[in-house]
Amino acid sequence: QEASEKLIDADNLEKGNTDVLNYLTLGLLWLKKAKQADEVSLRAIQINPLNMELVKNRLVALEQIENWKELLDLTQEVLKNNSEGMILTQILKAEALIKLSRKEEARTLLEALVTKDKNYPETYYWLSEISEGKVADSYLLKYNELCKNKKNYKTLRDVNLCSRSKEKPL
Repeated sequence: QEASEKLIDADNLEKGNTDVLNYLTLGLLWLKKAKQADEVSLRAIQINPLNMELVKNRLVALEQIENWKELLDLTQEVLKNNSEGMILTQILKAEALIKLSRKEEARTLLEALVTKDKNYPETYYWLSEISEGKVADSYLLKYNELCKNKKNYKTLRDVNLCSRSKEKPL
């Protein structure tokens, strides 16, 4: 909270500093102030639309405000320019597909992600959400196991990493 306040002061002093806007957005995302984070990220992107860090912040803000259509559109745009993309972008795309009732497309994407990185927890969470019975349980078990050792994946931007383990314990 205090850091975000200092970054707001810095933003007032240095309008247009995308480094300040980047960290302010991240702070707001961690505080779950998604609407504000989205507004700040949009301001930053207007200044520097080619900065992928700023665009990724916007992706997370769109997820938090549950703007699934815009999230899907932006993830597709990001992935078009970088076919592999970072795993978080692909996970956000899968989540948007699920929320938009396009579960088979999400399943295809998530299964491909498992082959690329078997240790990223969120892939298994979303697979558990679109699976049933023992298959869903096995994905959720894997998710919870990986979350116990998540330190390899903790990033500033991935604010929801392993946040769902309390939500769906086995």
